[in-house]
Amino acid sequence: MVAETLKCSTLTVHCFHLQDLLFELQAQDEQAESVLQDLHVMASIVSSSSLQSLSADGIQLQDKVRSTHQLFSEVEEQTERNIQALDR
Repeated sequence: MVAETLKCSTLTVHCFHLQDLLFELQAQDEQAESVLQDLHVMASIVSSSSLQSLSADGIQLQDKVRSTHQLFSEVEEQTERNIQALDR
């Protein structure tokens, strides 16, 4: 009984930690979006290959952040299912 309580407690802590990381990732995604918008404005003013490269890098970064966000969401959902399974 004590071991199960500790497992549930540990899983809950991990779930909260994942949720904190998810919020941090969302903030980074918003920041990446803002930087990307700034780059698009700069690219429209000055059409240099370096700005276009930066823009492409920004898009790749944003895609990676979104993929990581999706992964965290999946881990969070699995953790919640594990917690519910332990509660049964």
